[in-house]
Amino acid sequence: MKLKKILLGVFVALSALIAGSSAILPVNNSMTGLSLGASMPRMKSHMSDLTDLAPEKGMNRFTLVHFWAAYDNASRAENIVWKHFFNATLSDKIGYRAISLDTNQEVFEGTLALDHMDLSNQMWINPNDREEVLDLFGLKQSFHTYLIDDHGIVRAVDPTPDQLNYFYLN
Repeated sequence: MKLKKILLGVFVALSALIAGSSAILPVNNSMTGLSLGASMPRMKSHMSDLTDLAPEKGMNRFTLVHFWAAYDNASRAENIVWKHFFNATLSDKIGYRAISLDTNQEVFEGTLALDHMDLSNQMWINPNDREEVLDLFGLKQSFHTYLIDDHGIVRAVDPTPDQLNYFYLN
């Protein structure tokens, strides 16, 4: 009976220790991505195109920021899905910005031509800035899509077109 209580006490103590230590471990956003409620990262001044991703404050608008690359089939296919979604959406409540992380600008431009993409909402990151963008936006393991509000806060991570329709366009 005494042995059971001792073992139970040791188990409870170890559980508390494990739970407590895992609660304070830092999260590496460069691997996992930004989370809901996170602020958009600050960029270096020479990447001014990325500092203006959020809509103007007080406009009650959103910007969908989609990171993709030609070599990543899933993110490239999502870029096409978002193109069709925004072509069919009449609302101006959500803007769209697609950011390519291809290392070769010719590959980026050729992919846009093949996929018949609207160039006005597409952007290519200079290879010198690529690592910083991968780190700041948590894109090391996989690419993500972020819905950003007019305060620069992440309101959705990897939303679907149906989710945008339901939660933000109705």
